[in-house]
Amino acid sequence: MPDVSFRYNAIQLYDLGFGPRMVSVTPPDCVIAPTSKIRAKDRGKAPGYLTASGWTGCDVNDLKWRCHDYATAKLWEEWDANVGFVVGDGYVVVDNDQGAEFSRILQRLMPNSLRRFVADPKHERDAFLLRVVDFVGDPVEVANRELKFRNGVRTATVQILARGKQAVIAGIHPGTKSPYVWERELPEFNQIPRKPTRGFV
Repeated sequence: MPDVSFRYNAIQLYDLGFGPRMVSVTPPDCVIAPTSKIRAKDRGKAPGYLTASGWTGCDVNDLKWRCHDYATAKLWEEWDANVGFVVGDGYVVVDNDQGAEFSRILQRLMPNSLRRFVADPKHERDAFLLRVVDFVGDPVEVANRELKFRNGVRTATVQILARGKQAVIAGIHPGTKSPYVWERELPEFNQIPRKPTRGFV
């Protein structure tokens, strides 16, 4: 893990232009509404919004749940909500749950991507954000996939989240209670690094 990391909140991400792809995510220790379908084990990861009786789920693909203005970003901060990034339209998150070895491989394959991790030395998982484009720079729709790797008897899986999904990009990790951080300073939304389709994992 690098010595320097960058932590963001909903307001900062909104100011960078991420609002149209941001969705509120339940805090790790939230109270779930009695009528909600959110499972206790998914707190901190499941998209949702706060009601008078607790947190309930929301559809990440319904635009009404996105962050359309500063007041919404401020409200999410007051809720202590985590923040999710909704993939699609070429925006992709490569989710690595396999540890440092696979992280190094992915960094070689996608050297300009934005790397998000948890600020806890015992948590070696990470994720990479980028936009996949064609040869003229237009976004390419990528399918959600699981890539399986085998080394002897060991099998590992890396997920590509590319359509109808979200990944947490700010807030507190539910297992470690440590913050999600970025390896380098985030650019404005329209400057998210691009990777041509050719050579994409």
